[in-house]
Amino acid sequence: MVGVIYLGFSYQQSNYSFKSSWYTASIINTAVSPETQILNSLTLEQKVGQLFMVGIDSQDTNQAKQFIQHYPVGGIILLTKNFQGENQTQSLITELQSASKTTVAIPLLISVDQEGGTVSRIPFSNIDQTSQAEIISPAQAYTIAKQRGEELKNLGITINFAPVLDVIKNQQSFLYPRTFQGEVQKISSLGVMSVQGYHDAGILSCVKHFPGHGDALTDPHTTTSINMQTTQEIQNNLQPFTEAISAQVPCIMVGHVIDTAITNAPASQSPEIMNLLRSQEKFNGVIITDDLEMVAAHPNQTIAQASLAALQAGADMVLISGYTTTQQEREQIIQEVTKKIETWALTQTQLDGKVLRILEIKHLE
Repeated sequence: MVGVIYLGFSYQQSNYSFKSSWYTASIINTAVSPETQILNSLTLEQKVGQLFMVGIDSQDTNQAKQFIQHYPVGGIILLTKNFQGENQTQSLITELQSASKTTVAIPLLISVDQEGGTVSRIPFSNIDQTSQAEIISPAQAYTIAKQRGEELKNLGITINFAPVLDVIKNQQSFLYPRTFQGEVQKISSLGVMSVQGYHDAGILSCVKHFPGHGDALTDPHTTTSINMQTTQEIQNNLQPFTEAISAQVPCIMVGHVIDTAITNAPASQSPEIMNLLRSQEKFNGVIITDDLEMVAAHPNQTIAQASLAALQAGADMVLISGYTTTQQEREQIIQEVTKKIETWALTQTQLDGKVLRILEIKHLE
């Protein structure tokens, strides 16, 4: 809408003519997006909720709905334990979305790790299982992503944590079977076409694991993962992410690897890595962490502490999958982070910026 700014004057229609020059100069476009309108209606607790992508304990719809009603999170990640069949999955997601829209008038991001190959969370036979290592051409990458995206959308899933864009040369790496094979340029082109395939299928793609695991051989699920590459080597392997950003990928997952040439913190908690993504790579979409339950590999840090550190470093969303935590523990984490933000662990500008980016990829109307 068009609004009028009165510049501090007390306005009474009987005393002023609309012909005055200051009035004309003071008409500005105060139209706000649906996302901004919703942002402005949220309480602090509801804003903080949007920063969390969490798992649910089972296929129990009522339990999951009650959780969302008390803790209206931004997204839900579904694991193999949450899937029983196509109808059950569709019903579960419908109920979850209804609970969120009733509670805060915001849809959920419903996510899954459906990379194909070894990381395929959905056990149904009609969901494509082709691994990234088996994809050899851009046309194949597009076709598989579009088909898989359509299958996921049919279930109600809105975002897939795929494709993996790490450049991995060492076959001993835990990530090697999950990646596109070949030189950096080939990986980049396969990644771009995969992102496009998901987009054309009507779901979001979240590429991972920025800035890449490089030479790190250890799995961050179980122990600290350290990449000893030089800054130049790390920069060279950013190309797949750079090209995905140019292709308008809406979401990027940041991993937990420690890139010693850049930072002494896990990438997901590193301001330097977040700045690399925002400033150098010019990424304006949603940054989400890899699963913070992996901090079990860092015994001196709780998941709540890791969550807050990630948000302060620059992440927009934190992922807590539910592999090792209970619903009660995830509730406690949200409560603890909320209390910290209430005491200015994040500024209002920082918090609102994160929430707005999350709302924008939900395509609110």
